Amino acid sequence: MTQLSAAGIRVDRLYYASGSRGTQAGLELGSRLFDAPYRLRGIAVSAGEQEKRERAAQLMNAAAGVLSAGVRVRADQLETDQRFIGEGYGIPTQGCVEAIALAARHEGILLDPVYTGKAMAALIDDVRQKTVEPNETVVFLHTGGVPALFAYANTLSQP
Repeated sequence: MTQLSAAGIRVDRLYYASGSRGTQAGLELGSRLFDAPYRLRGIAVSAGEQEKRERAAQLMNAAAGVLSAGVRVRADQLETDQRFIGEGYGIPTQGCVEAIALAARHEGILLDPVYTGKAMAALIDDVRQKTVEPNETVVFLHTGGVPALFAYANTLSQP
């Protein structure tokens, strides 16, 4: 929030890949502590939503306790978009493969087929569906995973 404020940048949405929910817990806590103006858009990469919501709430509340912050959340207040999981964890979807190719070709950004590729597929879909307005500012949190590209070379290679 300090960096955004100093740069005079207003962010409307922050997209991120969500697996075990540690990232979600940190982002949710931070957004509440600093009254972030943007909407968090967690994109699930694997099933088990209810258990993972509970885990994220526990992690967030525990971290808030360590910080002596008066912030608490219930599991039902957290959510991630489940539409981009596909056949399961570590199985790239067609949208994921397209997102990886587009980001590499047009931006020089390497996404992985397990996490960030699925999150970028969601962002691309939201733009195409006009869920994201042209005047909105979006941050995409790249959480890593580039070495996974090598394990998926045959899936990602194009003719």
